[in-house]
Amino acid sequence: VRRSPELIRLSRAVAPRLWILFWVSIARLPLAAVYKIILSPQVTWPLPFFLNLIYYVVVCMVLSFLSREERKYRAAAVGNILFFFTNAATLFALSERLELGLSLVETAATFVFFYLEYHAHASLTEQADPALAEKWKSLWSWTRASVIAFVVSLLLSFVVLLFVSLFSYYLDALYIFSNLLLLFATVAQTAVFVLYYVYLYRTASLFTSITRNPEKEGQKPKQRRKPI
Repeated sequence: VRRSPELIRLSRAVAPRLWILFWVSIARLPLAAVYKIILSPQVTWPLPFFLNLIYYVVVCMVLSFLSREERKYRAAAVGNILFFFTNAATLFALSERLELGLSLVETAATFVFFYLEYHAHASLTEQADPALAEKWKSLWSWTRASVIAFVVSLLLSFVVLLFVSLFSYYLDALYIFSNLLLLFATVAQTAVFVLYYVYLYRTASLFTSITRNPEKEGQKPKQRRKPI
């Protein structure tokens, strides 16, 4: 890595924010798991709402700080706000059909947010590590495939709910196909999330290492004078 003065300045500005983004994202995982496995959404819906609110506010603030160095983070921050409101709206779904419709909107918001965030990370790491930047871009391809599969699965489930009493024979085949798509989307999204945390960790570590080794490329380290 060519450690130019501008790259050193950039690294000192973004490294702490990237670590905050990484650890906040990691901290949210056990909270979400505990809520889905143990708690009852019908009774404790304010709890996940306020936890998500705190999470999205912190992420939005971090992305806003990062946008001072890379403009694409500003669009990612706006996408994060959109994602929060669509996610919160699903808590107030009064019927299964409405929940499916809101899930489609939430998925579309997720699609936009991840696209903006991945490309912002890729642009940020371009001059420091082009190979890592390409990995961020390739991660988007897997995200796109998993989101499309999830959307198609939801649409097929919606069709099954609408016409369940009309064409039961064909709807059984659609139901099986939608479940297979959902399985693929779940596996792909799990792999994407794991890679997301790996790449985010590597991105934060990359800029941290630059701040700890600020020597310019081609500059020889100073040698200590030998005692006479």
